[in-house]
Amino acid sequence: MKFVAIDIETSGLYPIPGSKIFCVAVNNGTTIKVVEKIESIRGILENEKICKIIHNAHFDSFWLRRLYDIKIKNIWDTRLVEQVILGENLPRSNKNEELKEQLSSSLLYTLKRYKLANLKNKEMGAEFATRDKNAPLTPKEIEYAKNDVKYLLELQKRQEKKLLELDLVRVAELENKVVEVVVEMRNRGIGFSKTKWLEIAKNNETEFNRLQSKMPKEVSNWNSPAQVKTFFASKNIHIASLTEIDEISDKYNHPILNQFIEMRKMFKDVTTYGKSWLEDKIKIDTVDSDNRVRADFEQIINTGRFSCSHPNLQQLRRDGLQRSAFIPSKGNVFVIGDFSSQEIGIAAAASGETLWINAMLNKEDVHSLTAAAVSNQDWVNGKEKNCAYPKKCKCPKHVDQREDAKVTNFTILYGGGPLNVSRKTKKSLKEATKLVHRFKRAVPKLIRWLTKNANESIRTRLSYSADPFKRRRTLRDPEDWMLSNIGKNNPIQSCGANMIKLAMANLPETLPIVLTVHDELIIEVPKAKANKAALQLKSVMEKAADYCTGVPGLIIVEPRIADSLLKTK
Repeated sequence: MKFVAIDIETSGLYPIPGSKIFCVAVNNGTTIKVVEKIESIRGILENEKICKIIHNAHFDSFWLRRLYDIKIKNIWDTRLVEQVILGENLPRSNKNEELKEQLSSSLLYTLKRYKLANLKNKEMGAEFATRDKNAPLTPKEIEYAKNDVKYLLELQKRQEKKLLELDLVRVAELENKVVEVVVEMRNRGIGFSKTKWLEIAKNNETEFNRLQSKMPKEVSNWNSPAQVKTFFASKNIHIASLTEIDEISDKYNHPILNQFIEMRKMFKDVTTYGKSWLEDKIKIDTVDSDNRVRADFEQIINTGRFSCSHPNLQQLRRDGLQRSAFIPSKGNVFVIGDFSSQEIGIAAAASGETLWINAMLNKEDVHSLTAAAVSNQDWVNGKEKNCAYPKKCKCPKHVDQREDAKVTNFTILYGGGPLNVSRKTKKSLKEATKLVHRFKRAVPKLIRWLTKNANESIRTRLSYSADPFKRRRTLRDPEDWMLSNIGKNNPIQSCGANMIKLAMANLPETLPIVLTVHDELIIEVPKAKANKAALQLKSVMEKAADYCTGVPGLIIVEPRIADSLLKTK
């Protein structure tokens, strides 16, 4: 296969109106050219038989797509591949020079690690943002552009060798393929109604002011943790941390406490998701002129999952009305698919835990079956007429027991123990300890698998995804209990990351993705084609789940057709 290295120099970080790509540096292994007439190399960039080696391909590909409608095919992203090799994505904001030498995936530090170059004057890249857009490139700028591609071909060869040594070729291939999908998803953007958003923001502000006006006046600043704790302590309500305040609300059930919790939620709606959300430090406007939002995606965080910024669409509240402002184009609908019980299914398959596997294959409720196994006679005594068990039922006692089992299931998967279960179920520590002990007896294979993973992570400071990809994560946490918790949960989270990415890579272009959020894919299609698209989405996502778990039919997808991102009951 033929390889070329490319890099662009731009007038900013996001292609707003008036932005410019000054040049594309191209290294074909023989010569390095700095091309200012971008159209002249379209054939190279779109040729699938030529592998384009790019450091941070999201950036270059997105700019070329937005400004020239060029779709780069066949990518080797040296930044992403380096993150795969390192097993970590050190945040760009990290200022620790020693860590950056070891773990930064920036071009500067990556080339230094491979002893290929020690690039100087990298700050010149930022100077392109302030230069005269119509001035010819200076010799110094041309030399800078050439240096960005000068070593990429050799870097790719060394990375490929490293991937083979670490058995990470499949992970790198997946990530490189997903780059193309993410660029198209971002270029497409997701539809948005400013009118709807501002209407919701205004209503939230009114409601927040109403709630605030009813709060006791003896507290001058309800945003002050110290004042809040002092006030509630005077009411014999002791709050260790405001982050845990939701967990103590049931214990006290005090009207002022309940009102304060509601006001805190509304405060975030007013500030984070109010009018100011429409402004962005990098893009200026969060919403582009075509009324679509194009967020930025970091393709790999430590588990392998995505993160999102400018704006962060992954942190929108699941039940927040703001979601109703995200809408498809006229005549279109969203088709939304998510993996049902993804984490439970991954853990069940990887551990071979038959109780959970059989429940999921038989379309029974895992949490109810776990509750029955843990509660024994109490479960039997709680059965009422028309009980739907082993499906999810509405028997009052079963509902409570199922919730306790659900909390325990996920707490154990995340590395927690009796103390965590006690806090979340409002049971005494003694009761929670007994509950966890019975849980461990009910799912012995799962417990052995989790324990093995925890011990291996402590011993090796490595953790691998629970699937054929075997994505590797390096662990730097100082305490054994931290390594143990990550060792238990990371294989599940990393498998989930691979699962959604495999589905994205395999979706045909006729099913255009507009957003991914955790275990969810959102596509936008004409309303007349929605039912067919839903079946196709279901098939592709379930095949990805089957491949990752090795148990066909274990994790299912039931897509829904919607007019917005807000899930209606």
